[in-house]
Amino acid sequence: LATNFTGTLTLNTDSVLTVGENDLFVAGGTMNAANGRVNIDGSFTLTSSATYSASVYRTYASGNWNNQGGSFIDNGGSVIFNGSSDQDFETGGTSSTQDFYRVVLEKTGGTLYLLSNVKTLENFEVRGSSAIDVQGRTMTIGNDLMIYGTVTLLGGEPITYAGVLTNQGTVNYVGT
Repeated sequence: LATNFTGTLTLNTDSVLTVGENDLFVAGGTMNAANGRVNIDGSFTLTSSATYSASVYRTYASGNWNNQGGSFIDNGGSVIFNGSSDQDFETGGTSSTQDFYRVVLEKTGGTLYLLSNVKTLENFEVRGSSAIDVQGRTMTIGNDLMIYGTVTLLGGEPITYAGVLTNQGTVNYVGT
């Protein structure tokens, strides 16, 4: 599904948009999913000239997340990475238009590779068999960091959290 327009595409209240095996590519205008739920079975791309207003509930991403500098409005919802293979996570930066409210990993296989710094206003959760490779990036967590899966660190990443750390998973250090 590609959106390249100057207007606004809005999901109706309580609606569900499922983008099958294809990608969701927001190339212009505004996609407002605030009152619905979005399931992206492919990759998500947000270009620098576009705005994505995320669901106040949940946005599921099974493929890569690629913000190329567009405006991401979190709306207090969760972005849930639920892919069964490796995924890339490019946030577009950590300005107020690229922050996430809550990020949850519910992966059934593969690793989520962090390609840029990430900032959440609430929790960052690594659940079950999920794995994330931070790759030397900065993680700024507004509340709790919950690790039930696997986190791989190079050894010098600044990871800060304002709440509590729950570590019932595995943390691997592969650097110095």
